[in-house]
Amino acid sequence: DEEDDDEEEEEDADVSKIDEKLDIDTPLHTHVDYFGSTSTSAATTSNDDNSLSENLNNSEITLETLYTRCCHLREILPIPATLKQLKNKSTPLHVIKMLNPKPTLIDILSFADFLAIAPVITVILDNVMLDSEMLKIILISLQNSKMLDKLSLRNVPIDSEGWKFICKFLNSNKNIQKLDISQQKI
Repeated sequence: DEEDDDEEEEEDADVSKIDEKLDIDTPLHTHVDYFGSTSTSAATTSNDDNSLSENLNNSEITLETLYTRCCHLREILPIPATLKQLKNKSTPLHVIKMLNPKPTLIDILSFADFLAIAPVITVILDNVMLDSEMLKIILISLQNSKMLDKLSLRNVPIDSEGWKFICKFLNSNKNIQKLDISQQKI
């Protein structure tokens, strides 16, 4: 037993020497919160569009700047037609339209990024050629929106997979009041 105690003491001594050399790593980058929230982690920030709306009004970030940043994060230039719609507008944004009839996936991704963080009341995607993956991206970005009142998908081709995404979206977003799916081939 004495030998076991001696071995344990030696191990404890070795561990304490290692502990003296160890240090807790500190972050190299401090999180900067551009929206003025008191939260320091992206996981704890609120998804509430009302609080985001208040933060946007209190800060100097315009909707144009917000959209431009979304595009730059996707490494594309902002679409001029979308920027024009955002010029001198305040939150919540009453209407935004996708004016490009044949957007690329990266256009949809940056547009969806903007929709996910900006409070928008009406989203119009009329006459836009979206495949089911693009539609899914747009719907996911709008899923937690508390401000969304109307989504217009007039004359947008929707396949069976797209209809499933729309049903899931309607099941999860209880705030939407109007869905325009007119001019559909069923």
